Order: sequence, then structure tokens, then C-alpha cells
Amino acid sequence: MDTPLFSKLQSYAKNPRYPFHMPGHKMGRGMDHDLFAMDLTEIDGFDNLHQAQGVILEAEERYAASVGAKRTFFLVNGASCGLQAAMLAICGDADEVIVARNCHKSVWDGLIFSGAMPRFFYPEPVEALGVFGACAVERVAKAIQDYPKAKAVFLTSPTYEGMLSDIASIAALVHQAGMVLVVDEAHGAHLPFLPSFPDSAIGLGADVVIQSCHKMMPAPTQTAVLHLCSNRVDEERLKQALSMVQSSSPSYLLMGYLDRSRAMMEEREEGRYEAWLEALRQGLGQNQRFLLFDGGKNYDRSKLILFAKKETMLPVGEALRHQFGLEAEFVLPTHICLMTSPFDTAEGGEKLQKAISFLEKTLPVSTINAPSWAYPLPKTALSPRQCRNQRVEKVALKEALGEVAAQAVIPYPPGIPLLFPGEIITKEVLLVLEKALSCHGNVMGICADGLAKISIIRYDKVWR
Repeated sequence: MDTPLFSKLQSYAKNPRYPFHMPGHKMGRGMDHDLFAMDLTEIDGFDNLHQAQGVILEAEERYAASVGAKRTFFLVNGASCGLQAAMLAICGDADEVIVARNCHKSVWDGLIFSGAMPRFFYPEPVEALGVFGACAVERVAKAIQDYPKAKAVFLTSPTYEGMLSDIASIAALVHQAGMVLVVDEAHGAHLPFLPSFPDSAIGLGADVVIQSCHKMMPAPTQTAVLHLCSNRVDEERLKQALSMVQSSSPSYLLMGYLDRSRAMMEEREEGRYEAWLEALRQGLGQNQRFLLFDGGKNYDRSKLILFAKKETMLPVGEALRHQFGLEAEFVLPTHICLMTSPFDTAEGGEKLQKAISFLEKTLPVSTINAPSWAYPLPKTALSPRQCRNQRVEKVALKEALGEVAAQAVIPYPPGIPLLFPGEIITKEVLLVLEKALSCHGNVMGICADGLAKISIIRYDKVWR
């Protein structure tokens, strides 16, 4: 049979690397059922996701009770559709919404769908890793002061690397201003089930919390949940939005495993994962060259983030993959992310610790230029929806001053948007962009076929 993707999946499954990456079931270690026998449709007795009144509603209610939410909705299009639905339920054309600059791409899609106008602010930088960390309460307060008419605040906590924001304090500010707080907790679905970990935003005052269950729980890719936690968001409007952004043929396999993953997290052997993780972190923490990041009290320690001072981590990731059969969640020049879950094994931890100890002593040193945090916050000229309907043209960077960006521009590292579509290209932006190109040349959104070009919007510039 000519099945390139299926055949590659089969081949890899027969001889896989150990998965220090999502999904949290760790390549089937948390599954033991015949999947195809449960691949059903809306037959009698199996309810309907978009009008849940029976067994799906019962499963959602059990999930809500388990984590302390007012109402939980199963998602089969990932956390992305939950963020889009939240934006659609809360915002409309020309409504302002305050958004942390490290938002997921799906938030941008939600802005396009809703017609809302983003008002960005920067979270705190983590200099050692070259990434955004927590959203400081003071920065949120400043954004609320600057944009008092905003309908909502959207922020990410925990971040991909595990940094959490002070949700309780932020929620108090947001509600005092008459706004709604939406937390992208895609990387925190495990938090309500692990008492020794930081608290979930569900119980800290957030109005809507979206979680991606496949990242840390024994659930397949695409499984997620949306938790409604207050009366500040219209539940019926939210249901309508969810029906717009989810498939009309939702997978019962995905929904079933959402139900089962909740039960497995509740019934897991208490303390086993925590003890395994702390022993692994202590072992990795002994290395002097490849440092293990520790974000303190407000940090999700399930993420193993390795970095080195002024040294690229790319060769480390390659060696882990090819020499030791260990696959990281991601490998960047600045750091490596290895994701753990309650379904990891003792063998996997031992292999990782031995590999890092060996590489610390034997791997040649390769230096790296540190990422720059001198990022200006550009002004917005057009809403994301308006950008979708404009004529686009590529021009040389020197011709782009004062123009409006047509697509996101993201230097790697650090992987932070320098420009979003609809923002004005200023002299300060161009200086940062030129520095990024001279350092490493890897900038998404820039065409570099001999001459660096940027996409701009061509229209009658009445906003000037």
C-alpha cells in the first residue's frame, strides 16, 4: 500500500525514541483500549457535543466538579478553538481587547473572526532563556489604565517553559475595571490534579480557562477543555461560538479519552510522579554546564528546561536524539524543553540523566549570540480582520519605514513577535530587525532570497 504518512508512523512506533514531549500519554503508556471499536458517531444514547444533554454532559459535569469549574466544555479541535470561541463570545467589531504579547496564534485568529482590536503589552522577559515569562501585575494594571474601554484581558499562564502569572491579583484588577479575564492555560491541564503544584487559574478568579489535555494528561492530540468559571461571560453565546469553531462531526474517541484522562488523573498513584520528578530534577541540577532552569514558587517544574551560558543548545538536542534515543519537546539555540508527565517511566529518567552527564563532559562547546530584548511596542493601524482584506506587497526593508506590516515578523531566537499584522513599521523596529538578521538570519516573515523583504499592506493611507 502506498501510505507515506501511515507507514512512517508505523515504522517510528516500532522503534521510537523515548518521548520527552507531548502527548502526555507518552506514546500509549496511558492507553489500553481498542481505539477503532470506539470510533462512533451520534447514535442513540451517545448524546451530541453541540447540544449535550446526556452522557457527554454528564462527563463534562464530572470534569467540572473535579477541577472546580462552573461549567466545562469538551473541545475536539484543541485549545485553539477554545481561545477563538472565548474571543467570539466576548468581543465584536472594533471592541478593544488587551492581549499579552506572547499569545498563541489562535488568539490572533480569534481577533480576525471577531473583528476586535488588540491592545498589546509585554510580559516579563526571562533573560537566561530569551523568552517571555509571567505577566507582571504592574504591566497588566498599566494596560488597563491605557485602554479602559477594553472588554477583556487575554494572557498565557503557564507559558510553554512553565512560568505562571499572579492570576489572583490580575483577576482582581481586571474585574475592578469591569473586564473579563481569559487565561490560556493550555500547558496547565495537570495543575488541578497535582496538589503540590501551583494552583490552576480556575480557582484564582479567571472567568474563562482553556486547557490542552494532551500536553500533560493521558489523552490524544487535539483534546482540550474550556472551563467557564464565572457569570461574566454569557454561557449561551459561548456555546454558539463553540459550535462555530468545532467540527460538526466530533470524534467520540477524543471525547471519551477526555473523560478517561480526568479519571486517570484522579486515580493515579499519589506522590509517585512527584517523587520521580524531584529526583530527576535533583540529578540534572548537579550539572555545571547544562543548567536546569528553576522559576521558583510560581513555576511548573514538570518542564525540564536546560540552557547554557553563551552556548548554543542545538548540538545537545541533536546528540540526545541520535546518540541516546531521547526526543525533546523542542530544541532552540537558547534552551531545550523536555516535557514530563505522570506517565513517564523510571527508565526514561535514568536515560536522560546519564545522557546529560555524558554530554556535559564530552560535547564540544559552540557559542551563541544572546537574543536582544530591546523590543519596541509598535502602534496598531488596522485590526487583524481589516488586514485580511488588503492588497499585500513585498518591499525591501529600507522601503518599509512607516508602512503597515501584512504578516507577523518573528526572530528566532527568541521567538517573540517583533511585528504583528496591522502594526506600523518604525525606525526602532527596523533597527531590531536588522540586528536579528545580522546575528543569525532566522526571521519568520522575512523573505531573504538575496535581499531581505517584508510584506506590507498597500491601501489608501487615510490613517496618516
